Amino acid sequence: MTLENLPVAVIGGGPIGLAAAAHLMTRGLPVRVYEAGATVGANLRDWGHVRVFTPWELNIDAASRALLERHGWTLPPLGELPTGDDLYGRYLKPLAKTPELAGVIEVGARVEAIARRGADKVASKGRATKPFQLRIARPDGTRRDDLARAVIDASGTWDTPNPLGATGLSAPGERENGRRIAYGMPDVLGRDRGAYAGRRTLVIGAGYSAANVLIDLVRLARDVPQTSAIWVVRGTDLVRVYGGGRADQLPARGELGWQLKALVDRGAVALVRGFAATAVHAAGDGLVLEGDTTEGPRRLGPVDRIVVATGQRPDLGMTRELRLELDPWLESVRALGPLIDPNLHSCGDVPPHGHRELAHPEPGFYTIGVKSYGRAPTFLLLTGYEQARSVVAAIAGDVAAADRVQLVLPETGVHARDARVRIRTWHRARGRFRRDHYDAGRRANRRLGIVLLSSRSPRDPDLRRHRVAADLGGRRPFPRAAGGGPGLAMGGARDRAKRRPSSACRQLGSSRTRARGVGRRTEPRRLFRCVAHSRNWHGRRAL
Repeated sequence: MTLENLPVAVIGGGPIGLAAAAHLMTRGLPVRVYEAGATVGANLRDWGHVRVFTPWELNIDAASRALLERHGWTLPPLGELPTGDDLYGRYLKPLAKTPELAGVIEVGARVEAIARRGADKVASKGRATKPFQLRIARPDGTRRDDLARAVIDASGTWDTPNPLGATGLSAPGERENGRRIAYGMPDVLGRDRGAYAGRRTLVIGAGYSAANVLIDLVRLARDVPQTSAIWVVRGTDLVRVYGGGRADQLPARGELGWQLKALVDRGAVALVRGFAATAVHAAGDGLVLEGDTTEGPRRLGPVDRIVVATGQRPDLGMTRELRLELDPWLESVRALGPLIDPNLHSCGDVPPHGHRELAHPEPGFYTIGVKSYGRAPTFLLLTGYEQARSVVAAIAGDVAAADRVQLVLPETGVHARDARVRIRTWHRARGRFRRDHYDAGRRANRRLGIVLLSSRSPRDPDLRRHRVAADLGGRRPFPRAAGGGPGLAMGGARDRAKRRPSSACRQLGSSRTRARGVGRRTEPRRLFRCVAHSRNWHGRRAL
């Protein structure tokens, strides 16, 4: 069997994985979908009780919709907000049962490892011509190897939640007390009600998952007055947590944040800020959480239950034998790192991106969906659907369609202009380092561009990567660096349309102090490389 006759392997039978399969079917490409759970959308069903803040029109993929309507499917009301169970029962389940997809989806099939047939990670000769080899584990303990021409990893991150410890490691005592610690979004008002009714629960996390759990606990307290909730966050500024309110283009998302704020303001939820969890241990019938604060060590509790809603991280074990290029901070696809960093971005200010940003040095392997975002919590289904469309077009050889990335996300109403952004640029002048400071926070508008700089300066070992919020309106929002050295000026629309570096970047290319990419080794006597984000707001290549 030739490489072209092999199927494209899609890992994950969630909304993004099935969208990729639908696009592959539409283009007449063979496909095989591997879902580790007992049904498609297994991870989604784990939080099936939660109502999402995006309406149906933002939760349905175009190719999947066309496939469903071909078989008499009725479109739900576009403005209605579905729950996770609705997404499964009214969308994913009928999609998986269509004749086109029913025969290519295998549930209970966990992909344990991926490699190139006949080549390990080190081997380079003829690598791109060798098929992928996937090791599949079944629930009965059997294993087999399947071949594929390309692999689309849409396996998500739900099964690998972040631990309780602020260090990113499991806190001492976390595993020993696992019976009373839940992760993600337990069904407080439904199947898990008995574990929380009349109990004191501590929720740690500063995202939408934590908000949903806290709101449900307050609702439960109306029926069972002894129920109480403590909310613990590591940070002190909750502007992003509370959201943009009425300025949010998704009203339900804005309402979620403001509803949580109202509960805190009236004392229904006890808020603890600036708490970095370090350990948890049993104290009688309860749990005590220990942590560090700016005022020194502190203990919280005892409480009956702890809910850890601190996000998820990707499981990278199965791709150990592949050549991946990941962001060192987020473990996302490297090109996406500066575009989705949660320190700068909300769900509504991530620029369009497609197959070029989602590819790796391993030809034919793509990461899409929430896993492409790594540890970043800013993912929307609409983003994943556009990722799937672009990647499938690239696999099919339709580069023009793959490059034509168009994505408009509803903004949160919280922007970088609310914070002061300190920009540092380093350059070499007369044998010494000079630092130029710019304050661009107030000049950043809703449409943000990112310039990334890396430094390995021995004088500032903690300086690794700096983000610059810049207007992309064709202007040069930042002045050249003092002394004639490299500046942060970005080229106008004409430079970007020609897919050429801006004049400033071209100057850097001929300078002795040339730019270096983030995470790459610095060449001798060279300090920087100007790295503009690889795609501008209209989807054209910037460099």
